[in-house]
Amino acid sequence: ENEIIAVIENEIIAVIIRGDLEINETKLSNSLGGLEIELADEETVKEITGAKIGFASPIGLKKKIKIYADHSIKTVSEAIVGGNKDDIHIKNVNIERDIKVDIWGDFRVAKEGDKCPQCGEKLYQKKGLELGHIFKLGDKYTKAFDFKVLDENNKEVFPIMGCYGIGLNRTLASIIEQNFDDKGIIFPISVAPYEVIIVAVDKEGEDSFDKAIEIYDFLNSAGIETLLDDRNLRLGVKLNDCDLIGIPMRIIVGKKSLEKGIVEFKLRNSAQTEEIKIDDIVEYVKNKKAELFNEINK
Repeated sequence: ENEIIAVIENEIIAVIIRGDLEINETKLSNSLGGLEIELADEETVKEITGAKIGFASPIGLKKKIKIYADHSIKTVSEAIVGGNKDDIHIKNVNIERDIKVDIWGDFRVAKEGDKCPQCGEKLYQKKGLELGHIFKLGDKYTKAFDFKVLDENNKEVFPIMGCYGIGLNRTLASIIEQNFDDKGIIFPISVAPYEVIIVAVDKEGEDSFDKAIEIYDFLNSAGIETLLDDRNLRLGVKLNDCDLIGIPMRIIVGKKSLEKGIVEFKLRNSAQTEEIKIDDIVEYVKNKKAELFNEINK
């Protein structure tokens, strides 16, 4: 068995549960009408049980307190419980014979493999991110400020308040956690900081550099959110940065491609590179943008 000594509005209680389970303090609080629960300190445990924390037992307590028990111990026989003495346990305990339970209830933390009380299927666990909060404030603050409104009967009442928040940084972390590879982020176009990044291969003053700026201006004028990487760095560094920040579409403009009248186009979520005619690039990007949004909507 596993037992805790808790304090509820200055009343000390003991809660017993099977040793392989944990007590759900929210369930316990709800069963008591939502009262606040705190674990008893070491001094209180010693006073009630006569032993240090870890050896508490419902058998032989120094003071009479209410005993709460989880339904899980009903089927336990020949149990081992604390002995209410340091480093001592009692074995062969029979629940019905040896323990007087005042209140039975469901106080356990649900775990993977438990049966769902609604459909009977087994529960499973998955990790998740908490993206938002809802705080039920009730009328605490409206009463404090003596703030009232008229209800449907034209009677003054204190409004009930709630606080609702979404964590933008948590949302971003969640998006990245679900959309990445070993090179970096793969932003869905609906939340990407930019829709297209143009990489200028050559330095300022080259014709290809001027063409990169021209395409950048055309795309932005067409309503495409576009970023221009005009840094004086090696192409490999720029491409690595493109993959790292995860902008959905990438266009590379350089001398060789300009001579052929084309640019290199690539989606961040694809390994395939395409050669697109410079005169067609704006229309091509518009169509790709529509396709990416359609994939999300599906």
